[in-house]
Amino acid sequence: MGVFFRNVHTLKGVSGNLSINVIYNTASQIVSLLRANDLEGAKALFPSLEEEYGAVSKAIGLAAEADRR
Repeated sequence: MGVFFRNVHTLKGVSGNLSINVIYNTASQIVSLLRANDLEGAKALFPSLEEEYGAVSKAIGLAAEADRR
């Protein structure tokens, strides 16, 4: 759980600093569940976090590509 917690907590901090609220909110929920020792609950939310991260990454990529034109 240590690496999982550290990575999600880091993602929570970075997304919060960048105001990427969709990721921040889910990461916050996962961190709270991990702090409460609810690993199963945290794992259940992880696919949502992956999907949100993918959508944001894609949007950033599209914006960067448009900027290069």
